[in-house]
Formats: sequence, C-alpha cells, structure tokens
Amino acid sequence: IDNPSRADPDGLGQARAAASPLRRLLLDAQSVVAAPFAGLFWIYIDGGGIPAFTAATCVAAVTATWLSAIRGSDPS
Repeated sequence: IDNPSRADPDGLGQARAAASPLRRLLLDAQSVVAAPFAGLFWIYIDGGGIPAFTAATCVAAVTATWLSAIRGSDPS
C-alpha cells in the first residue's frame, strides 16, 4: 500500500541511481544517434568534405540534446 507519509526505505538509493550522470548521458545520447545522418545529409546537399561533416554532426548532436532537455521526457 502506498503511504506518502512514510519515506520509502529504498527511496534514497533509487533517487541516487536515477540521478547519476552516466544514466543522464545514456538517456541524452539516444537522441544524438541521428546526428551523423544529419551530417551526411548536409554533405550531400552542400558538399564541403570532412570539416563540413564534422561541423554539421556537432551542430545536430548539440541541437538534439538541447531539444530533449527543453521538451523533457514526456513525449505527448
């Protein structure tokens, strides 16, 4: 039975595990998977070689991470 007036005995451990930087990085990295594809698409459209690919991939990765931070975890 859920009793909000008593603290969960394992609550502190669960909170520590949920807030770990490694978990946060893993969750943020999921949205960055598409960044190399955006870089390849940019190369296809604009040309430019390896420096343009690197720049477009970095911009796409940062934008995806920023958007996931702004939108939050609720997909609706």
